[in-house]
Amino acid sequence: MADRIHNLSEFIQQDKAQDHFQQVEQVFKKRKYAAGDMLICNREVCTELFYLEEGLVRCSNFEDNRTLWFEIANNFFTVPDSFMHQSPSHQEITCLEDSTIYTLKREKLQQLCNSDNNWANWWIEVLEREYLKLEYIYQTLIYKSASERYHELISAIPNIENRIPLKYISSFLGISQVSLSRIRAGKQ
Repeated sequence: MADRIHNLSEFIQQDKAQDHFQQVEQVFKKRKYAAGDMLICNREVCTELFYLEEGLVRCSNFEDNRTLWFEIANNFFTVPDSFMHQSPSHQEITCLEDSTIYTLKREKLQQLCNSDNNWANWWIEVLEREYLKLEYIYQTLIYKSASERYHELISAIPNIENRIPLKYISSFLGISQVSLSRIRAGKQ
């Protein structure tokens, strides 16, 4: 466990003074999930920030099951609206693979941010990365073709076609599975 928590500590610290982040091992809880496990269900309030050490997760809209995003190892994620406002989520987060995930309770995060500016600054950086990720997805969906989006996705997620069902990939790209098959075959 020490090696695994070291990876998370390293990720959090980056350029920051190590002594400010000694609490990492105490505040993040390690959990193992199987493929198919739900991290957040529809109408559930999201009370945790997640760090995906290994595995793959999918976020989808409950109403139409549309894939909103995927997250791969060494990234933080949450359901921002539900987490920030403590309101019921309209999204679901599901593990697509067996996953190792560290969790941090919202209340603990608030305590850390209120007591230490280094944690507050770190949290701002996490929020900025999350915003930029969502902005990128938004811009890509509007301004790029389905083929361009697909090729960017396969370069971003290693071995994607063996890791993610094609129905989720086509849903994320906003196209039918038939159109995705044409793109993959180089016919579009």
